Amino acid sequence: MPMSLPDNVPPPPEEPAEPPDWPGEPSAAEEPAGEPPTAPSALAIPTAAAVAAPPAGPLADYEAERALLGALLLNDEVFYQVADIVSAHDFAHPAHRRIWEAIQALMQQRQSLDVPLLAAELRRRDALDDIGGLAYLSALLHSADHSLNAEQYARLVADYSLRRQLQTAAQEIVRLVHRTDLDGDQVLEEAEKLLFRIGGQRYRRDVEPLPQVLEDIYAYLKHLKENEGVAGIPTGFRLLDNLLKGLQPSDFIIVAGRPSMGKSAFLTTLALNAARLGQRVAIFSLEMSNEQVAQRMLSIETGIGSQLFRDPRRLTPAQWERLEQAIANLSHLAIYLDDTPALTPLQLRVKCLRLQQQYGLDLVLVDYLQLMRGEHANQNRVQEVSYISRALKILARDLNVPVVAAAQLSRAVESRDDKRPILSDLRESGSLEQDADVVMFLYRENYYKQKELQREGQRVHISNEPEPIEVIVAKHRNGPTGKVELVFDPRWAAFREPTARGPGGPERPAPPRPYAGAGPTPVPPEPDALPDHGLLDDADHILGLTEEP
Repeated sequence: MPMSLPDNVPPPPEEPAEPPDWPGEPSAAEEPAGEPPTAPSALAIPTAAAVAAPPAGPLADYEAERALLGALLLNDEVFYQVADIVSAHDFAHPAHRRIWEAIQALMQQRQSLDVPLLAAELRRRDALDDIGGLAYLSALLHSADHSLNAEQYARLVADYSLRRQLQTAAQEIVRLVHRTDLDGDQVLEEAEKLLFRIGGQRYRRDVEPLPQVLEDIYAYLKHLKENEGVAGIPTGFRLLDNLLKGLQPSDFIIVAGRPSMGKSAFLTTLALNAARLGQRVAIFSLEMSNEQVAQRMLSIETGIGSQLFRDPRRLTPAQWERLEQAIANLSHLAIYLDDTPALTPLQLRVKCLRLQQQYGLDLVLVDYLQLMRGEHANQNRVQEVSYISRALKILARDLNVPVVAAAQLSRAVESRDDKRPILSDLRESGSLEQDADVVMFLYRENYYKQKELQREGQRVHISNEPEPIEVIVAKHRNGPTGKVELVFDPRWAAFREPTARGPGGPERPAPPRPYAGAGPTPVPPEPDALPDHGLLDDADHILGLTEEP
């Protein structure tokens, strides 16, 4: 219920009858004249105005705005209670917006706040006459009985601001609906962007008291104790989980390597391992189609090389049976695929938020980062990659899930005698190293040995046999760095532990075994789908761990 002010309080000059335009929003002059056109039909199609006519008057409560400003003049300490609730653009009246900006400037300068000082600041900004002069400031102060309700006034001002932003977005969506150059999916995507831009501004974290944080840490430590030291989402590799303690919520993780190191295969293996443990996984593949990603999963699950999928006439009856069983097993997994090319961070955010709301989301995988594009056409490549990197880090924090992105390395690796990557090899932006919580490099020594022999003119037999691959954890913001050795099987692009049992048949790999406390249990697999690999329970002695400075 709007508050009432004493009769002697004058209104600010030229109070607008409608809410003012906001930066980036269409002005009233840009509004199309008349009603949106209707499609030619025997049935009359109702216009947007007929469906939901807006109420008369502006979406604003000027009295709440006056009461809030008066409370600040009465007690400037109130500013620190409400500054996190409202900002200048939340005030509907331009005069009130200018007064708030002046108050904010004085508080940032650590000055006291009273009517003479505020008038001086407004005069310095050539705005004192525009807001009604000293008389209006004095009236604001005298109309404030106390400052106890300032927070309620601030929330009321912020609520009306949100409604105005939604109203503007709704008007823009109506215009989009009637654009014949866009198809329905494009209209929906643009509408979602408008709404999520508004929602994204409302992510705010409050200050937490230390006892609450300590209580959360204690609960985290108990969870670690009860779950074999793995607090996050298990990678499916005991040695790597001993080092990382799983993929942690809100972490931005980079898996980097030169071409042909197995980055896509590693991400696919992570997705399968997490999904087998009941986690909900989203894979955004900018390099391969959804069908190619699913085919790789079938290769890993069945042990059938991908070349046979290109000529299914060569599949034996036993392989057809394994293929049917693998499709049944994988169909139970909560894995969501998206192969949108040249994805932008905003598009990725919209898709992830939609997935989280509809199905829940525990892990996001992006393959790969440099194939994404920024939102601004005038950025150079370094600025673009920096923007993408920061956006992925913010996405991980907002969703509170690990975001794992593959990344290419620069050619500087090829010019060194030791081809093992280092952090400075991350391509196109130092922001990748800065923003990432974990950076892992993939290194296949055999690959470089074969290339060296080829350069020397020797004939090289390209083997498809399993080979060792190093996973080098070069950065770990909240733990140790180190090196883990896994086995890469190029026949079906799969990773496994070096101590794991070999393929269960002529062409069948052994999927990783889930262990206690790894997460909710999905639909039970077939008896032979999760064999005992005899994985090492304690492998710290071979990791060569070193604390990150």
